[in-house]
Amino acid sequence: MSTTSIAARLRAQFTSGETVSITRLTLNAVHARALRKALEKYIEAGRRVGRAAGRGSGRGRAPRTGPSSSTEVRAWARRQGIKVSDRGRIPSGVVARFKEETGA
Repeated sequence: MSTTSIAARLRAQFTSGETVSITRLTLNAVHARALRKALEKYIEAGRRVGRAAGRGSGRGRAPRTGPSSSTEVRAWARRQGIKVSDRGRIPSGVVARFKEETGA
């Protein structure tokens, strides 16, 4: 199958709205350049998207550990002289100590 027929088939599939999945193509340098050129306008017109739902490591967002908010934990830690960042994850040791000392 020639590169032009591959490009024509891909073009037809993209324009008809079908999902196209290419797992592996082994092309020589000439054919690789031809395929890149054929796909160039689609790549330029496309947009990046985030990870598809249901894929990846499966970790996602961590559940809240209790009724206390991170704002409360940070305020408590600062009153105790513990350095915590304004954003991001609060170290588990700080959260454990907060719960232990406040009964949260």
